[in-house]
Order: sequence, then structure tokens, then C-alpha cells
Amino acid sequence: MDISFACQHCGAKLLAGKPDIGQSVPCPVCHNILVVPTPPPAPGESAPPRAPVSKEKAHKRVVVRIHHDPAPPAHTAPPVKKTEIGATPVEEAPHDEEHAAHIPRKSDAHAVEIVVGWICIIVGVLIEILLPRAFLAYLPFFAGAVIMGVILLCYGKVAHGLVMMLCTIVPAPLLMRQNVWQGIRVSATQKPVEDHGPRKLVFDSKGAPQLVSADTRVARRSDSYQASSEARPHLQSLEAWKAAQRKPARERPAPSEDEKPPEEQVKPGGPKTADDLYRELLEGGEEIPALIPEDELAKPWSSHEEGFTWQEDTAEAKMLPGDAALPAAVPFVLYSEADGPKPYQPSGLMGNEKALSLDEKWNVDAHSGQTCMRVSYNDILDWVNVVWQHPKNNWGDLPGGYDLSKATKLTFWAKGDKGREEVEFMVGMEQPLTSVSRDTLKVSSGKIKLREKWKKHSIPLEKHDRSRVISGLIMRIEGQEAPVVFYLDDIQFE
Repeated sequence: MDISFACQHCGAKLLAGKPDIGQSVPCPVCHNILVVPTPPPAPGESAPPRAPVSKEKAHKRVVVRIHHDPAPPAHTAPPVKKTEIGATPVEEAPHDEEHAAHIPRKSDAHAVEIVVGWICIIVGVLIEILLPRAFLAYLPFFAGAVIMGVILLCYGKVAHGLVMMLCTIVPAPLLMRQNVWQGIRVSATQKPVEDHGPRKLVFDSKGAPQLVSADTRVARRSDSYQASSEARPHLQSLEAWKAAQRKPARERPAPSEDEKPPEEQVKPGGPKTADDLYRELLEGGEEIPALIPEDELAKPWSSHEEGFTWQEDTAEAKMLPGDAALPAAVPFVLYSEADGPKPYQPSGLMGNEKALSLDEKWNVDAHSGQTCMRVSYNDILDWVNVVWQHPKNNWGDLPGGYDLSKATKLTFWAKGDKGREEVEFMVGMEQPLTSVSRDTLKVSSGKIKLREKWKKHSIPLEKHDRSRVISGLIMRIEGQEAPVVFYLDDIQFE
């Protein structure tokens, strides 16, 4: 039996089933929540108790079940809920959360379109910058971004769509104009080079070069040699000038008197030869000055400037640039005693030479003999190089060096003051290509950690060119935690 009642908000007449008495339902007309009233009792019947209605239940329920059907199975769709107005039933879909979870959201689809559009713009711009002429590589990305912008505009995302369209339409043509259109326009506006055939180089009257066709007859320059008395043209072919120079002297026409310079013009008696000029010089009264004035030659050697010394008559002093190095027999001693022979001098210093101290007459605990060499370096940060050179202070600007082809290694004895001192030893160095003489090798022992006792070290040389050794020994000392002090003795090539 249906119950007829009126909506409390809009006054519409509604019908409800008896099981829905006291339930909260939405009005199909105004969609406001209302409570199905209890019909008045029949005469002689008492009113049934009214179930309490909570506000939370009234707000949560959206529709009311009109017909009490048994609960649907788990695999069936949720039932359709009805509300009747008069005799016309109105069906409404359920709004439970489980069913709403399967409904796709339009906002998620729009977010995907926005992300895809911006990715297309970024990738397209990067490819266009890196490969400006690869149209087929980046145009699809810009087209995809335009399509995404159009889709966003159709779905009402006006701001996103317009920004994406602008970021696609504006940067792409600008980059293409900068990288592509200018190059195409320049190549299109260039005039095709006409093929004039072989051309040759000529010079005008001012000496400026010009290119003309090889078939063009080019006249000679006004300042060039000409045998005839015709008017001299203003151009001369380079090939014609070379051909004239290759002709034998007898085939060349003799220049006229006007064309000869004043000193070569024919004088009475014929032109003067070299013998005539030399004879005039000898017979003339002019005196030829001596290379060194006589008063300078008459001065005693002691009256010359301070520091003046006569050149020693040694093999090193007689060496000239280009001479072979002096041959050396092995063993070739570089240092043994302080008063012994020293073919190389420790004259080359590089780096912080002020912190270096080298004593060749140290007479305490020598390896052999009376003396050894003591080296001290007091800087703990900088570096210094000591070069034994031949002759003294020879950095390649003097002829010198020894031929050590018979030697196979350099040996020396060394020890540290406290042990664990690190020193690098080398033979030979690099001089500029323009030097008068250069080392033919450059060999290094690497950093050697010295012991507190004497130990023999060697540098092999047999695999290197030893025909000229100017720098017989080089030692490099770098700053360490404390001042470096070590000793050397019996340095020789074997």
C-alpha cells in the first residue's frame, strides 16, 4: 500500500512504499532531504512507534529504497533506486563509493595531456638547437604539442591550452629563422659563380693583383722591362714575366740608353769591369782603415776592462757551431774528489735557488777518498733544479757536450741525512730547436727515496742516443715536510 504525502520544501506530491515510513529520502523535484511521514492510524488503531532519524544518516543517504527486494548477490550490480511522483517512476543511479571508484576522472586525463604537451615542447626545442637542419626530427614533437593544446582548449582548459600553443608557435619559428632560414636565404641570394674557364693572376699599374681569363690578352706594366719604343701598357701577365726571365741572356734585347740607370750608362772608354774597379781602388790615394786601431793593439793586456781574460787554448774553446761533440772514454768521471777533474759544472739553476746550498768539499763520512758533495735545500714548499753543464752556463746557446756513445749507464752513490729524502735524477734536457747545440737524450730515474747509508744508484742509457750530452746530470728537489739534506759521491758514466 503506497503512502501519499507532500514535500516539506517544495510542496510536491509524492508517493512512497510502506517500508519507507520514517526514512530520509531526497525530493525528486527540489533534491532536498525529507522524511517519509507516518500515515494517520485508522479508526480504532494505535499509531506505531516512530523510529528516530539521525542527522548523519539523513545527510549520508541520497536515495531511498522504495521496494524491499532481497539483497543482491555479490557479483550483480547494485540495485536501482526509485522514487515515484504521482504515477511516474523516476530512476536514479546509486552513489556509493565503491561504484564511484570505477568512474574515470576527467581531471586525470587533462593532466596527462598537459604533461605530454610540455614534454613534446622541451624535446622539440632541444633537438632543434642541436640539429637545426633535421626537420623531420623535431617537427613531430611541435605538432604533438599543438594537438595537446587544441584538446585542452576543447575541454575548457583555456589557460593551459593557450600557453602551450604560444610556447609551441613562437620559439620554433624563431629558432628555425636563426639556424635555418638565414642559411637558406644566404645561399639562395648568392649569385651562381660563372665559369670563365682557366684564369690567371695579373698586376695592375698600382701593383694590385687581379684575376683575368686565360684567353685575355694582358699588357705589361709600365714599370716593367720593354724592348720596343711603343707605348707601355699598364698590365703584365705573371706567366709572361716568368717566361721572359727564363730566356737566355743573348735572346733578350739590349735596353736602350734612356732605360739604363745612370750608373750603368755607357761612358767614354766602355763600361768598367770588376778588375777596373779593383785597380782603381789600389791605385787611388784613399787609405783603408785597419779592423783594429793601432793604439788599441799597442795597449798591454792589463789595461783592458776589469774581468778581461784571454781565451784559453782548450778543445772546448775551439768548438764551433755544428762541430761534433768531444769523444769521451769510459769510465768518464763527473765527480770523485773536490780537486779532481770536472768535465761538467753545476752552473745551471732553476727554481728557488736561494734555498739551495751545494758544498763539493764536504769531508765528513765520504764514500771514497777525502771529500764528497753535500746538498741542502731549506724550502719545504717550492722546488729547485741543479744542472751540470758543459761548458759552464750552456743552455744550448754554446757549442759543447760530450759523445758518450761508449757509456751504457750513469752511476752514483747517495745517502740521506736522516733517510727517506726523495730526489729525482736525470741525464739530458730539452733545448729550443733554434739552439746552437742540444742534448740528444732525456732520461729520468724517477723519484728515489734515499737511505741513511750509502747506496749505489744507476740510470740506464743504452737505449738512447748519447752522441751529444750537454747536461751530464740534473737533480730535482721538491719541498718536503722538513729541509732536505743528502750526499753524493763517485758520479761517473760507465
